[in-house]
Amino acid sequence: MELCDSSRFEIGELIGSGSYGSVHRARDLVTKRTVVVKQFKCDDESHYKELEVMAICSKAPNSFPVPVGYFYRKMLPTPNCPMHVCVAMEKFDCNINNRRFFVDMEKWKAKAGTWWSPEIKRTFQQLLTAVDFLHSNNIIHCDISLANILYSRKQKE
Repeated sequence: MELCDSSRFEIGELIGSGSYGSVHRARDLVTKRTVVVKQFKCDDESHYKELEVMAICSKAPNSFPVPVGYFYRKMLPTPNCPMHVCVAMEKFDCNINNRRFFVDMEKWKAKAGTWWSPEIKRTFQQLLTAVDFLHSNNIIHCDISLANILYSRKQKE
C-alpha cells in the first residue's frame, strides 16, 4: 500500500463512525473515481498495526476492498488537532445492514424461490472466506457485524 499525498483526495460526507475512527466518501482526484476513506487518530502505535492489517488484506482473495493508498492529515488546521491516518479504498455499494442489500436479497429470493439463492450463497461464502483469510494470517476481527460487512452489486472476477 503506497503513501499518497493528502491533496489527491477530496473528502466528502461521513458514511459511518465508530469507536476506532470514521469512514467518509471521497473523490480520488487522480483517477476521478469515488472511493471511501477510513480515518483514525495517530495517538498511539495502533495505527501502524491497522496499516499492516490493510496491507495484508490487500493480498487477499476477492473478498476485501482494494486499498488505493494511505496518507496523513489534520482534521482541523489548529495546533492542538491530532494527526489522523487515512486509508483510501475502493467504494462498495453499501454495508449489509443497509436497506439496499435486503432489497437485493428479496429479489434473489423471488427469482430463486428460496432464501438460498446462488447470490446469497456466494455472499456468505465470501464472508467465510474473508474470516478464514484473516484467521490464517493471525488477525482477529473483533467487530464482525452487519455494519462492517461491505457489499457490492458488481461481482469481482
